Amino acid sequence: MRCGATLGFLPDRMELSAIEPDADGQWRSPNADRRYRMCANYSNHAACNWMLDAASEQAFCIACSLNGTIPDLSVEGNRGLWHTMEAEKRQLIYSILRLGLPFTSRQQDSSGLEFDFLADTASSFSERGRVFTGHADDDSLDVRHDFDAYREASFDTIIEHWLPLTFALNSFNRSMGHAHAYPFVLSPAAVEKLRFAHRVVTG
Repeated sequence: MRCGATLGFLPDRMELSAIEPDADGQWRSPNADRRYRMCANYSNHAACNWMLDAASEQAFCIACSLNGTIPDLSVEGNRGLWHTMEAEKRQLIYSILRLGLPFTSRQQDSSGLEFDFLADTASSFSERGRVFTGHADDDSLDVRHDFDAYREASFDTIIEHWLPLTFALNSFNRSMGHAHAYPFVLSPAAVEKLRFAHRVVTG
């Protein structure tokens, strides 16, 4: 059952709330006294659902302000892929905020957090212009890297995706000032142990 209400995430309250339009393009929540504005990626692209304080001079919410690059939205398929990546990124930022972990943006500090969501533009016959997760710099993510290990039946395919996955996860860690969480290379013994665990879990 859906009530049809417009929803917005309120970072100051760390809650998802129904919001109602107010004057001058502002929004109000029945759970808060202050007025809000939609993130520009919410109002312009429906790629976000986070809100800002109405008095803020920023156009983007605390999560979207971390974007350095987004893919060319005029290219067919990029918009949907970008929306998916944005949702995953917001879950990360929500977790950081919920845990009270400190972080800064690249705009505030040259070593701060920034996300570059890129997509291939060059011919597949050339490596120039190709996008590789974590290769161009520590925070680059290929929006076309669509892989879900929970739905993948082939263990060998999961292992093939291990390197780009660890690039992405370790990039997040480095951006937050932490050490690498996962090894880039799995030893043969580790692969066989994981293969056994996969076989037991999947039956």
